[in-house]
Amino acid sequence: MLSSTDKEQMTGRERLLALFRGQIPDRMPFVPMMTSYFWENLPETCHASNAVDACRCVGSDILDWHVSSYAGWDWSDESWLADAGIQRSEHVDDGITTIELATPVGTLVERRSETDEAGGTSFIRDHLIQGP
Repeated sequence: MLSSTDKEQMTGRERLLALFRGQIPDRMPFVPMMTSYFWENLPETCHASNAVDACRCVGSDILDWHVSSYAGWDWSDESWLADAGIQRSEHVDDGITTIELATPVGTLVERRSETDEAGGTSFIRDHLIQGP
């Protein structure tokens, strides 16, 4: 286990590795969803012309690059989930889609609403991660 002195001086890499190992990091990792809109609207003092510069400027621990959901995970091929010991289920009730990921250490639940007014866009009501 890390001492409190070690925790106070963690790098972003050490912080993430501690979490992956089931240890407690010095603080929650900071992972902003990176888009060109994000870095183009940072203060000029950042001099961020790309996602990596923007991450360095805001002190991000890791880069989370936003891509269209169509270019992201292919949920129809769940073999990669099974390899990780994760079972995925999805159901719709009264216009709310609930996605459950049953992992070896607990279940994560995400709820989404879809509206016709927004062209069928899906909005997250409850995030997979509720807190630290």
